Amino acid sequence: MLAARKSNVIELIKYDMHCVDNSKDPEYLFYTKSMLNRSITHYLMLKAEENIPVNFEKLCDEVNKRIGGRSTIYEVLQDGLNRGYFTKSEADNDKRLRLYTLSEHYSNYLIKGLETCCERILQAG
Repeated sequence: MLAARKSNVIELIKYDMHCVDNSKDPEYLFYTKSMLNRSITHYLMLKAEENIPVNFEKLCDEVNKRIGGRSTIYEVLQDGLNRGYFTKSEADNDKRLRLYTLSEHYSNYLIKGLETCCERILQAG
């Protein structure tokens, strides 16, 4: 039983590694570009679920410094904004603060991808 489960997990890893190498999907390429891209995306997604606004300073405080510093966090945010994956708005109570969220398109893309991944894991298990 354990050998069969291990084999299924190995096949899933091989499939996912194949997707990473061959994907031409721009959303997927952005998401997998770096650990920082994933971390920012995950953080924005989680905070959106909790209905908590995220500004640049909060993001810099929360991201592990080994993954990225202020300038690289800013670069990922700008890249995501330019590609339409993130949105930026002003805070109601402080016009100096810029709040970041996932765009509806990118959020839907990620949810669909996570659902597909979960289905593959359940099928492999």
